[in-house]
Amino acid sequence: MTSPRGQRPEQGNSADPQQAQVLSGREREVLTLVARALSNRQIGARLSIAEGTVKRHLGNIFAKLNAVSRIDAVNKALAAGVIAQRGDLDHPPPARALPEKFPKLARKAKGDAPS
Repeated sequence: MTSPRGQRPEQGNSADPQQAQVLSGREREVLTLVARALSNRQIGARLSIAEGTVKRHLGNIFAKLNAVSRIDAVNKALAAGVIAQRGDLDHPPPARALPEKFPKLARKAKGDAPS
């Protein structure tokens, strides 16, 4: 793809800081957990949301940060100061109780075996 001037668009490790700042609070939470190397399922369980909702948030994050992968999104968010550095990630947001709507995820989060 070329720009109007016939040049290739710049592909780097930078995110537009203004665009990065429009991440919602939930998108920041998801991205912080992505930075901790949690899977979509683990993020969903941690935040009491469906795995599909996590995927939707990630799609929005990728679009807003112009990222092509999870690690690219994390790197761009760190560079823009949107999420905390690794040392601050050691204290994740508290887990919420999973609603009855997701009993399998609730058991998995607790470490219980399925019945």
